Amino acid sequence: HRSEPLAKMLIKVLTDSNNMYADSMIKAIGAKLTQEGTFQMGVNSMLDLLHKHTAINFANTVLFDGSGLSRYNLVTPAQITKLLYYVYHAPKINKVFSQALPAKGKTGTLKGIAALSGYLRNNQDRDIVFSILINNIAVGQHQAKVVLAQISKLLAEIAV
Repeated sequence: HRSEPLAKMLIKVLTDSNNMYADSMIKAIGAKLTQEGTFQMGVNSMLDLLHKHTAINFANTVLFDGSGLSRYNLVTPAQITKLLYYVYHAPKINKVFSQALPAKGKTGTLKGIAALSGYLRNNQDRDIVFSILINNIAVGQHQAKVVLAQISKLLAEIAV
């Protein structure tokens, strides 16, 4: 079977938060590069590729899936911003990625966890890369999303 083009699939993953697509994509990476379409082989292959092309240190990164739904996933905001910075400066990748990314960036929420990462244009018309990850949230998810929106608004106002 042939899937839709990657650009269309990315829209479903990033804008619609289609976690099944994200998990399938990570397994497809493993199958293509190692002939083993498992989460572990997909994650290992993806991290190896990303390190090779971006020089980001993923030594302490732990990923169990492609969707980010596992509570065992461990990634830092610094790694995310470095990756987003790389994508921003890679014209071919940026074109596809920026068309798929929601307006402010990609959100992610689980009970007690909220994240927002992406690009903002600040008051000086400069683009900035940001990643906010919040753990151990005692308030509801809606309140956490409001806080993320307020933080991103502040970033746009004060970032130089």
